[in-house]
Amino acid sequence: MKTILSIIGSLFLVLIVVVASFIGYAAYQGTGLDKASKIYVENNVPLIISTWSKDELLNHSSPQLLRKINEDPERFSQLFELYSKLGKIRSFGNVEGDSNISYSSENGKVTTAGYMVTAIFENGDAQISVKLIQLSDQWQFLSFYVDSPLFLQGKEG
Repeated sequence: MKTILSIIGSLFLVLIVVVASFIGYAAYQGTGLDKASKIYVENNVPLIISTWSKDELLNHSSPQLLRKINEDPERFSQLFELYSKLGKIRSFGNVEGDSNISYSSENGKVTTAGYMVTAIFENGDAQISVKLIQLSDQWQFLSFYVDSPLFLQGKEG
């Protein structure tokens, strides 16, 4: 009986060590991913919004986002036409968000990140929300949304 309890106790201890190691590794890796994905947003979103460049977004888009854009390219152009009504950028706020790692039997390991930032433009403020996905160790845009009270003007009533 003592031997069985000893074996069960040892297995339980090994399980605890494995789980703690996995959590520690995930936390360590997550911090690096947060830093890298935030830098990606800080470097690339201003390139897109400074001139409202569709091409700049396309150059940094994931295959998933490109498929969505190609489903309705006219809508994509209309969105950037709307976004350009904000005018030139005056300031780009603090980028807030984080990265996530998920595992599934269908897709395996998937690393994504989500960030929001407020930017001030000559014609109004906007909230920019992006999602990223890491493919082959490279961050790419999975989604790109801009919301502003300016977009509601003329639609009320």
